[in-house]
Amino acid sequence: LTSNIGNGFKVKNYAEHPVKLLQEAGVKYSLSSDNLLLSGDLKHAPSPTAEVLHLALDVGLGWQAARDSVISGLEGAFSPAVDQAFIQNIKSSLQDTAN
Repeated sequence: LTSNIGNGFKVKNYAEHPVKLLQEAGVKYSLSSDNLLLSGDLKHAPSPTAEVLHLALDVGLGWQAARDSVISGLEGAFSPAVDQAFIQNIKSSLQDTAN
């Protein structure tokens, strides 16, 4: 998100980010902080935590969308360590956090 917002280069602000269109269309997506040295600008510094916060609060998609993006990222992982048991553990942790 932040890599598209910095300097107003691609998108004017988080509220106008096209991730909303992905969400509305039911497309699975995950967040990334991209290159921490080159993404964003002095006002919009990227970080993994900030990306989740921006999605939920500034884009306005809420915490369920944030949780879904984390799970989608895990489901698309290439690491053999990220198996279904690992993903289920994260889902349970996120559910516990939500309650």
